[in-house]
Parts: sequence; C-alpha cells; structure tokens
Amino acid sequence: IVSIGLLEFVPDPKAVLENAARHAEAGARLVLMVPRLCLVGHLYRYFHRRHGFPIHLFTADKLTRIAKSAGWETVSVATCPPLSLVAAFRLA
Repeated sequence: IVSIGLLEFVPDPKAVLENAARHAEAGARLVLMVPRLCLVGHLYRYFHRRHGFPIHLFTADKLTRIAKSAGWETVSVATCPPLSLVAAFRLA
C-alpha cells in the first residue's frame, strides 16, 4: 500500500491506518509520505489553512506511534527534505 498526500488531510490518521490494516494480508507493506513538523511544514499548513483545509504535520515519533497503535510495525523512517517524512511499515 502506498499513500502520498493523504494522511495530512484526514480528520483521524489512525482510523485510516487501522482500516488499511483490516484490509491488508499479514506481512503486507505500507509506505507513507507525510509532511513533517518543520519550518517548511508550517508554511505548507498555513497555505492549506488559508484555503480552508486544516492539515496534520507529523514527527517521526508521532507517525510511528500512530502506525503501531493501528497494528503496523515500523521498518524505516527517513526525512525527505525539505518537507516530508517517508516511512515504511509491515503488518504484524
């Protein structure tokens, strides 16, 4: 499963990851790209708020905690400057 540009826009990112876990087979992989909490992230959030879209910003810790609570094991997390985090998970 690949998700780019989704989690920041949903009201409950954990619910999305739980739903993905329910529909995935054991051992499935999930790759996420999300905006991170940083100066550029704040500018990105400001842009979207001005257009009526509140968004989430993530730290690596926050993203891995959400994923773990939804049933995903962290494989790797990397910063992709200037804005993003890219993370890979495996369904337990």
